[in-house]
Amino acid sequence: VYGPLSAVLELGATIAARGIRHRPRRLISTGERLTAGHRQRLESMFGPRLGDFYGMTEFGLMACRNDPSRRFRVFEKDLHLEYLPTRYDDGLERLVASDLRPGAQPLIRFDTGDLVRREPALDDRPIVEFVGRDHDALVLPERRRLAPYRVTNALEAIDGVRAFRVVQQADTSVDLYLDCTAEAAAARARHSLTQTLAGLTLRTHWQDGPLPAQPGKQCPVISLAGGNPS
Repeated sequence: VYGPLSAVLELGATIAARGIRHRPRRLISTGERLTAGHRQRLESMFGPRLGDFYGMTEFGLMACRNDPSRRFRVFEKDLHLEYLPTRYDDGLERLVASDLRPGAQPLIRFDTGDLVRREPALDDRPIVEFVGRDHDALVLPERRRLAPYRVTNALEAIDGVRAFRVVQQADTSVDLYLDCTAEAAAARARHSLTQTLAGLTLRTHWQDGPLPAQPGKQCPVISLAGGNPS
C-alpha cells in the first residue's frame, strides 16, 4: 500500500470502521511529515512494516527509509543537496536541491522550503528527519521564530494526546486542537505549549475522538503569521 500520509490514514480509519483487518506486506507513507503519532496510528492499523518516502514534484523520489526510526537513504547520484542554516534554530537546516540526472536542462537548483535534522555524531551527517516547512515556523514576541519541530516534540511527549493540530493565526495567536483521552491530558498539553510559545495567546480545543479532516496535506503545525524566517 502506497500513498500520501493523509490518504493512508483515511484508508486505515475507513477499513477499521468496516471491521476489516488488513496487513499489507509493506505500507509506504509519502508527501507529508510522518510524526511519531502518525507512525503509531499507521502501525496499529496496518502492522509494523512501514516505510517513509520523501520526494517533490520537481525531482520525483529523493530519499526513503524502510524503518521510520533510522536514517534516510538519499539518492545522491541524481541529486546535489545543500543544507543552509536557519537563523532561529541551530539544530535544523533548510534543504536546497539540484537535479543532476542526465538530460535535465536547464539545471534546477531549488529551495525546497523544508527543514531537516541531520545526525552530527556520524561522519556523513545523514538526514534523520524531515521536520516541517520553513514558512510554518511560529512567530514569537520580538519577531523571534520557533521551528514547527519544537512544537511537535513538546506535544508528542504528552501521555494521552493521540493527535494534535497547531494553527498560528495572522495576529500571531495560536489555536491548539487536540484528540485526547481525557481533559487532564489536554491540560498537560496546554501547559507544555504555553511554556514553549513564550507568552503568545493560546486557545485550546479538545475532544475525545479524531480531529476534523483538513484540506490538503496533514500538517501538524501551520503558521499564517507570514514572513520568511530565514
